Amino acid sequence: MDDALNSVTDCKHPMNSGSWSPAWVKEKREPAFMIGDPKAAGLDTKQDFGMGMNLWGNMASIDVINVESNEGADGIRDKDLSLAFIGMSAFSSCGDLRNVVRTINRLPKNYSRKIKIVLNNKNPMVVCRNLIILSILGIMPDVEEAAEHALHVWYSVFLPPSYQTRIAQVIVQGPTFQLESFEGTRDCTDVFFSLLKPNDIESAAAREALNRTMNTPERIGYREQQYASLRPSHRATLDAWRRSGMLLPFGATSGCFSTPNRWIFSPVRDLLLDDAANPLQGWR
Repeated sequence: MDDALNSVTDCKHPMNSGSWSPAWVKEKREPAFMIGDPKAAGLDTKQDFGMGMNLWGNMASIDVINVESNEGADGIRDKDLSLAFIGMSAFSSCGDLRNVVRTINRLPKNYSRKIKIVLNNKNPMVVCRNLIILSILGIMPDVEEAAEHALHVWYSVFLPPSYQTRIAQVIVQGPTFQLESFEGTRDCTDVFFSLLKPNDIESAAAREALNRTMNTPERIGYREQQYASLRPSHRATLDAWRRSGMLLPFGATSGCFSTPNRWIFSPVRDLLLDDAANPLQGWR
């Protein structure tokens, strides 16, 4: 009943209306991001609104093969493929797993050859998240269960309590990883195995970090700037994600999502994202 009431409330949210407009428009004033308000930028308090880590890219995902415009289904069907997603900058989207997903999913349905993929990133947390998500998708035998787990590890700030144990179990008991340890990869290896340990982040601390990053009053102008470019339903869903930290459809049961997603927090309990992060970004 509570979820049904929440669904009705969300659907009637003012942002879900085509007549919605940012506060600065209604109040006929300049927004904080136009006048360089030091409080909104965190300069007065030296506050950081999140760590700003680029966990899922900020550009539209791409199909790097684009079969239809190149070899065509008949031309690629019998070919082995080697794909490299490589960049030198720690802030580049070279490690963006969405590009891999879009590329592989757009191969012909009858393609059955070997594919070698090199996915590079200088950020150990991004590398480890990619490893964990790929492990979930590749090892869990139930495709729907794997997709559900991967989706929430990717985008939700809170998870069902069973996810941590289930994912660690799948990875530890699955096929053996071959990890080559040398300078430049040791950090990734250490982070990867540390993320499989039991979760020690308290829900209250995670909720506070979410609100401190995504919902601080000083930044409402920046949030509304983001909302202004979206369709009404997308505004409402993004606002719901900011408030709840859960990537769920309206009306979905959310009570079981009570455990912080350790794969989206730093070791000192800070949210790795910043308040410009948007799960909708890049899939359109």
